[in-house]
Amino acid sequence: MSPELSVVVPFYGVEDYFAACLESIRRQRLQDIEVILVDDGSLDGSRAIAETFVALDPRFTLVTQENAGLGPARNTGTSHATGEYLTFVDSDDLVSAGGFETMVGMLNSSGSSLAGGNARRFNNSSGIRQSWSHRQAFAETQVATHILEFPVLARDRMVWNKIYRRTFWDEYGYAFPPIRYEDYPVTFKAHLDAVTVDVLSDPIYYWRERESGDSITQQAYRYDNLLDRVVSAEMVLDQADTSSPAVRFEVYDALKDSDFVTIVQAFATVPDSDVASLLALGERLADRLGENALNHGHPYTFLQYRALRAGDADLLRELAEFRGGGGLQGRARGSRHPRLPWRLEFPYPGLGSASVPRSMYAVPRDQVSLRTTVADVVDRDGDLVLRGTAEVRHHRSDDEARVEMRVGGGRRWHPLDVTLREAQDSHGDISRVGFEVVLDAGLLATLEAAGDPVSSIEVTVHAGRTTRKGRLHGAGPGAPQWTPSVQVGHDVWAQPATTSQRHFVVSWLRAPWTVSHVEAGDRGLRLTLAGTGALGPAPTLRVDARAGSTDPDLVFPARPLPRGEGSTTEVTVDIAVADVVGSISGDDPFLHQSVRGLALDPDLGTDEAPQLLLWRAPEHGVGVTLGQHLVRVTRSPGNRVNLIESPVRLVAETAGVQDGELVVGGKNWTGSSELHVAWRQYLPNSDDYIEQESELVVADGTWSLRTPLAPLLETTADALDLQHRGEWVLFCAWDGRDAAAVVPDPFLLTTLPLVEVAGSRTGTLLPIGETLHFRVSDRG
Repeated sequence: MSPELSVVVPFYGVEDYFAACLESIRRQRLQDIEVILVDDGSLDGSRAIAETFVALDPRFTLVTQENAGLGPARNTGTSHATGEYLTFVDSDDLVSAGGFETMVGMLNSSGSSLAGGNARRFNNSSGIRQSWSHRQAFAETQVATHILEFPVLARDRMVWNKIYRRTFWDEYGYAFPPIRYEDYPVTFKAHLDAVTVDVLSDPIYYWRERESGDSITQQAYRYDNLLDRVVSAEMVLDQADTSSPAVRFEVYDALKDSDFVTIVQAFATVPDSDVASLLALGERLADRLGENALNHGHPYTFLQYRALRAGDADLLRELAEFRGGGGLQGRARGSRHPRLPWRLEFPYPGLGSASVPRSMYAVPRDQVSLRTTVADVVDRDGDLVLRGTAEVRHHRSDDEARVEMRVGGGRRWHPLDVTLREAQDSHGDISRVGFEVVLDAGLLATLEAAGDPVSSIEVTVHAGRTTRKGRLHGAGPGAPQWTPSVQVGHDVWAQPATTSQRHFVVSWLRAPWTVSHVEAGDRGLRLTLAGTGALGPAPTLRVDARAGSTDPDLVFPARPLPRGEGSTTEVTVDIAVADVVGSISGDDPFLHQSVRGLALDPDLGTDEAPQLLLWRAPEHGVGVTLGQHLVRVTRSPGNRVNLIESPVRLVAETAGVQDGELVVGGKNWTGSSELHVAWRQYLPNSDDYIEQESELVVADGTWSLRTPLAPLLETTADALDLQHRGEWVLFCAWDGRDAAAVVPDPFLLTTLPLVEVAGSRTGTLLPIGETLHFRVSDRG
């Protein structure tokens, strides 16, 4: 009997990552699968890993061919596939545990030709983040749509985040061409041919970004790689030119932002002997895209296009080095035109040269915009103190600059007293862009009494004759995203928060149930909850089920305590770790971590949803281990309460600077005395790294790492990239395990970033994804 799904996995030279990939497939919740491993003439230990999985699981089979490349290997695997549905997985990536199950379920329900899901990028150094390539097309779940209805699907160029109906695949006879970047021609044609397509916003695929930068899309200069990219683009353009104008626009725009930029950026590393060939290749792609397409979007790309058309290889190299070195990351400040004082010009390479018209360096009006950040939020004896920056970009904030702020909403706004100070602006200069405002207890009470669910903050900046207005936003990583709640009245809290549009607001929590105490026991965790609301005969604590799952919530009884004086009611809840482990497992195949919200169901016989809990316990998480599992109760960014289940791992809970040393530590959940903890920095284009000497102390169930600051700052001198920045990431290994990044605890995040300045160097301890970084910068 044929399986429901065939999974084709070609492999070549991936022994360091292959086992993790295959294990993520083997652990799929959809069990009725066959996995066809295609050995594309691999010369390393990858085949031995494949043979191990074939022996372990009868659903895995192994096919061998001479090395022909990824496209032909996928074709070989397809020819051996017998399932009702077909999917492809790259051998260094991971698949979420419920990815196949969810997409097959969608196709069974919708009858669509194919289904695609969202993707995440990941590695040990940067943790997990949204894939830029999939951000727009998979922002929302849609059933039975089509590229003609939803043209942004034209940007969906990868084959591996999809499941295809096999009858559809065979009807159109899809085959991958024998080139790199073979995905897009097949994926795009399938979108055009499909009857309908299902789109899933949940991440189902984890796309590895290697630390070494040696995957196809991260390689240093290779002409054959770039040629294949252009050939693939031409195949897609041939198809797009017969489609609708909207689809055609999306294709041209995607190829301009990705493929054309890759070609012109290659001038940063092209050897002199290949300059002529690269110029011709760039002209070839530019001819197909046309000037209209290349003039849409970032003006810097059009600058590079005009330099290419002028054949100015020296300017192309300068432009590529500037862009590759982070020159477009917000720091280039416009300067006044020498003869037209109302015009601002970017100080990009080539300004004033004969190859590119000077007018192309003009700063667009929409980039002379309001820029705000939120750097710190503090509860000062019931007052909420906000610090950050506010400026008009490209205008210097001198003593004449003014910043006005008000808080509220609708017709009820309240002006705020703004104190200005010097701070670093978005261009890297020190100027009067720093602000401090205080929302005192009386103002907070007034805002809450208005009855609005949130209160926004509006900012107006006057810089010379230029005025810009907008909402306060720009909370940075660390403390501004993990802000404290401030008690306003007997049973009301003001909770600073960041909206999905990154606007900074104050939300109002009225009569919430709170977690006032958490303690660990031999078998689990005991929570004490407090609130003023009514309770029915059988209140319960509920652990949210997995998103999109039909599984029921995990439920634990809540036992009321004897009522003391006042109107507050307390209940206790015992969470048995044995009930949690395996019951709330998530889809994350990289961290293997599940994060679930906790809510109280008061059992009042109404249709009201259980109430999320507010964290009011001491400022540290509490955890307990069971075998190789760690279960913690801690806070969320919005100061709600989360239950986190993961493999046992090292968690950084405290950090600070003492006597010229960076000190990081926490509880030793591993139970091992043989820890190796070190700050690691990967070398450019290599899996090699350097580690900084430190003093590690493991005792009494805790660990502490002391690292002198000076070497962290100075050792980076030769490794600073073109953005004048180097990254140290904290790693840990124990008992023969592979090293993995140390995870920062949520309560540590409330104290970050931590900034230390020494001479011309600045070191910043901050979170990135699920990792802890010490970033060294040199702006001198």
